[in-house]
Amino acid sequence: MWYWYLIVSAVIFTWVAWKVPKPLPPLEYYATVATCLFIAEVADRWTDRYSLYEFWVRKYIDLPTTFMILFIYAPAAVIMISWYPFNGSWKKKITYILVYSIFSSFYEWTYLKMGYLYYPHWKWWHSAISYPFLYGFMFLHLKFVHWLRETSRQASKPN
Repeated sequence: MWYWYLIVSAVIFTWVAWKVPKPLPPLEYYATVATCLFIAEVADRWTDRYSLYEFWVRKYIDLPTTFMILFIYAPAAVIMISWYPFNGSWKKKITYILVYSIFSSFYEWTYLKMGYLYYPHWKWWHSAISYPFLYGFMFLHLKFVHWLRETSRQASKPN
């Protein structure tokens, strides 16, 4: 199978993630992206167990999946965090998560149509419903990391 869509997507996502202004400290990006990748891997292993959906080769790590994790999942998380309206209203934040969820659902659908993703026992709308919760968790985690960083900073100040 020719992986042109994967490669083009990876180049675009990585380039945008590299160029986007980053308003947060690198530690917060690192901690959030690492946690997101861990959660994605756990979710993929559980969906593999029940044959819900599959990338390329089910239950095995392969080069295309590794490439996707490193050059699509991670840059997409950096982009999403960087453009998040931290100082916006709740309405703006929820709208942002919903728009990104729609984009992610559409992007997943394109992978399905390209034959890179298979749904033996999963439906496209399952993902569409899951994304807002997953992204909400990502921003709660980012808030927790920020709190940890601030708590550590205050604890290390001399009295």
